Amino acid sequence: MRQIQLPGSAITTTPLAFGCGSLYRTNSESGRRRLLQAAFDAGIRHFDVAPLYGLGQAESDLGRFARGRRSEIVLATKFGLTPAGPLTWFVPAQSAVRWTLNMLPGLRQAVRKRADGFRQPANYTAQNATASLERSLKALGTDYIDLYMLHEPLLEQIPYADLYPLLERWRTAGKIRTYGVAGYYPEVARISAALPELCRVVQMDHDVLNNHRQHFVPEASQAVVTFSPFSSALPSLLAVVREHPGLCFEVSIAEGLSVTSSEDIAECLLAESLSCNESGVVIYSSGRPDRIARLARVGEFSRQRLLACTHFLEVLRGRLSLSR
Repeated sequence: MRQIQLPGSAITTTPLAFGCGSLYRTNSESGRRRLLQAAFDAGIRHFDVAPLYGLGQAESDLGRFARGRRSEIVLATKFGLTPAGPLTWFVPAQSAVRWTLNMLPGLRQAVRKRADGFRQPANYTAQNATASLERSLKALGTDYIDLYMLHEPLLEQIPYADLYPLLERWRTAGKIRTYGVAGYYPEVARISAALPELCRVVQMDHDVLNNHRQHFVPEASQAVVTFSPFSSALPSLLAVVREHPGLCFEVSIAEGLSVTSSEDIAECLLAESLSCNESGVVIYSSGRPDRIARLARVGEFSRQRLLACTHFLEVLRGRLSLSR
């Protein structure tokens, strides 16, 4: 896979990243390692994780995988959100519990409504940032973090006067290579406008329906990472395809594409995210090694093919708007 250099840093990485947020939907450690290996074998060298993921265990899984190949990969992690203490008992059984929730949609919805109870109150103080960094370094088995980001903060929660100098000291010392804010648009955009020095990296959600990346205009030295290219857009666009199969066929042929399945639509969604974030990174994930490998091919698409996928999705989006 081709390489890019993140604006404002010396970090060279791949335009596609593997997200570890859903890693623990896979029941076994060997199964999770197969997912990470599939991403690596497909050319992905950027891995995104956080202390919150897998109730605190995803960093350790990624750290074990990174052993012996640390110099080849870029590690991005975060601080500020951690699992609630009483949930530590849940860690060994979380894969089984996730399977149960997937089988019982009603129960899954009830759990999601109480999601805040699964994590401790947000804490972005310098003291907590320090403690979190040390835990992450240990879990990941490394002596430096490539991207270190505040995890879903509100502007009012950020103790800028204490935190910014600390992050700069760590960057200068090589403990972290760059830093920024990861969260959801428009809060990330609000933070970037108010505290641009803190946002050397901006990580936000984007898909073809919300167009967040196109609404956000970064500084020249600001790196942009996007995530969630599928979650809300894929089900909506698949509904359009089912309702208008002829339209899908005609437009895909006109654009020189062959879109016949949900995986083809997912490929187009990932391509659209890349096309509007050419100097940045797009995070995706899957629980199947074969899908990880297939989607990684998008990282080698020509600009012409990326734009063809984007135009195809714009037609579907227009049809979706008309039907609402």
